[in-house]
Amino acid sequence: MSTPAIVTDKELLAWILRQDRLRIERWHHPGGRESVSVYTALDDEDDPSGRAPTARAALVQAYRNSQG
Repeated sequence: MSTPAIVTDKELLAWILRQDRLRIERWHHPGGRESVSVYTALDDEDDPSGRAPTARAALVQAYRNSQG
């Protein structure tokens, strides 16, 4: 299994700008843990394209999911 290529800020910003709709939600969980969910126009309300501890990581996950 190969390591995924690094997503540059330029690639990520270009992808963000191409989105018709993009919603970013920060969640605060018991015990002080936080997570960020990223929803695109193609997502339903229960299954975001990206979910990670940081906004950038969640955006990268959503970007990779959109790439196939």
